[in-house]
Amino acid sequence: MNLVPRGVTLEEPVLFFYNKGSLVRTVTLGDLYTHKSQMRLTVSHLSWAHIPGINQENQLVVTLADGRTVAFAANTGRVQPLVSDASD
Repeated sequence: MNLVPRGVTLEEPVLFFYNKGSLVRTVTLGDLYTHKSQMRLTVSHLSWAHIPGINQENQLVVTLADGRTVAFAANTGRVQPLVSDASD
């Protein structure tokens, strides 16, 4: 569970992608959501995502609080179609 303060704005950066030591992309909440109400409210924060990790296709898989799954190329941060691991 990834948490942000309740007062957060959609401009808040939440993901950072680096390649060879250089920042190549920053993803903000606004890149993932159109409204804060799409995130799940906890006792003290907003839950914006669950991140299982990087799959065998070198994609960072992010399950958003509203149920959508987004895959990012780990080396560029670009959104890609999710490639399922062969073991799935």
